[in-house]
Amino acid sequence: MNQFDQDPSQDPPHHQTPSEEELRKELKGLFSKFRYFLVDLLDIRRNTDIESTKVAIIEDISFKGHTIWILVCSIFIASIGLNANSTAVVIGAMLISPLMGPILGIGLSFATNDIDTLRRSLKNGAIMVIYSVLTAFLFFEFFPIRDESSELLARTAPDIRDVLIAFFGGLALVVARAKRGTVATVIFGVAIATALMPPLCTVGFGIAIRNWEYATGAMYLFTINAIFIALATYIILKFLRFPVVRYIDSRRRRFLARVIPLVAILVMIPAGITFYRVFQESQFMSQAQDFVETTIGNYQFKDRGRFLDNLTQIEYREDGGGSIELVCVGDEEIPANVIASWENQLNDYSRLVNTELIVVQGGRDDSQEKFNYVSELYEAKKAELVNKEQKIRILEEEIALLSKNSRLAIPFDEISAEAKANYNELAALGFSFTILTDFQKLDTIPVFELRWQKGTRRKTANENSERLHKWLKLRLKDSTVRIYNSY
Repeated sequence: MNQFDQDPSQDPPHHQTPSEEELRKELKGLFSKFRYFLVDLLDIRRNTDIESTKVAIIEDISFKGHTIWILVCSIFIASIGLNANSTAVVIGAMLISPLMGPILGIGLSFATNDIDTLRRSLKNGAIMVIYSVLTAFLFFEFFPIRDESSELLARTAPDIRDVLIAFFGGLALVVARAKRGTVATVIFGVAIATALMPPLCTVGFGIAIRNWEYATGAMYLFTINAIFIALATYIILKFLRFPVVRYIDSRRRRFLARVIPLVAILVMIPAGITFYRVFQESQFMSQAQDFVETTIGNYQFKDRGRFLDNLTQIEYREDGGGSIELVCVGDEEIPANVIASWENQLNDYSRLVNTELIVVQGGRDDSQEKFNYVSELYEAKKAELVNKEQKIRILEEEIALLSKNSRLAIPFDEISAEAKANYNELAALGFSFTILTDFQKLDTIPVFELRWQKGTRRKTANENSERLHKWLKLRLKDSTVRIYNSY
């Protein structure tokens, strides 16, 4: 028989297929290996030095001697940087500031039920705040330049990003502190990111200029940052199972075992409420900005109308309402039906249902009112503009536009009636604006066309034109008026 021939009496070999139980075991083993890989990758307990971490945190709590001088110098540096609107100087001050010590001490004391450490942390934290605010106040009180720079104004109110930065910055800092061989770059990075010092400097600035809204807003921002950093410290140290302090007195031990967690919860409650409020405001502001961009941001003015995006005011109220104020200038008014459609579109946004839409605008005859309004609004909004150059540019643009609109509002009906009454030979009077350039700047020139009756002598027409030209300059108070004769 040929070796390639198959004996029909023998069955062909069958391929062995794995059973469901074997597949289940293989998948379970694969999942176990993956879980072990993740645990080994993310585990921070194995390389944690508990004793060294506690000692390092407790040593940094105290504010006296060298530490207090470092704090005062760093506050001066930060105040100068904020005043000069220099981000680099502010970052340098944050790198040398020792503000983090008492805050980490508070988190450690809550995690380990250490009432003595808590007492020391609160006392030194109060010293830290008082010295920082006093130093910043003295600088801004006696320094002659008190510009409201963008670096200062950015620290007058918290938003959702400040809360998240403080919390995750605190997590990174404690994890770095707990690691054997502390990662210095992490500590420096957290000091910059959480930005504890600039709000305290802004508090001093607000007190120096007697602006209590700035002062209270900046102190609120500092408090929120401190609470969430302490909260992150508490969570990590609890996760790392730092040993709880045991007191010999059993009654005191039981008392502290109840009080410390209760105080920790009470501290977390306002932090949670603040996070919720800031999150709600952040959602409102985001939807309001999107509404402005999709409505008036896409509106096409047909004439000389203009939307002033930089003067848009968005106000959030915690009762669920709010307002959006849009400012337009120029000769063209937005039709009422368009504004009504925008008001209906507010209902498409979950956070803007009860929001009031205010559109400030006007026509040809309200140039002075618009000018006054823009001036007042500029004074109210200048604190929110990015820098002095932008303030000057925006104000110059609007003044130029409003001045031009004021010139454009020529009472043509009155002028034509007066001209016809004084010059019987005048058959028609035309008026228009001409854009003229000397290749260095543009200017808008008012031009009148004089059409004289047939049979009027050219000499008479020229004499009348000259007198009419002088009268128009006086009547309109504009020396750029030009006239053209048409026979």
